[in-house]
Amino acid sequence: METKLGIKHEHILNKSLKEIHKSEYLERQGYYQKAWSGEEVIYKVKCSLNSDQSYINVLSPIKENGKVIMLLVHVVPFELIPEKLQKAA
Repeated sequence: METKLGIKHEHILNKSLKEIHKSEYLERQGYYQKAWSGEEVIYKVKCSLNSDQSYINVLSPIKENGKVIMLLVHVVPFELIPEKLQKAA
């Protein structure tokens, strides 16, 4: 079974960010650190599991009593973003 992004579930279920994105882990770790510090982070990435596609990832911190308790991760295929916005990315 595949996700809507064309990635097989067994490649991502029960795996850490490091296991999923071995080669890009250090770069992405910085994005996640910013998000855990309370900042919303948006970045473009080519998927290491499906190199034909690029995505925009949005990391949104969810806070409770002023403290980040989780991150909401939005993954949007680049081709679904209007052309005008793609040029800005």
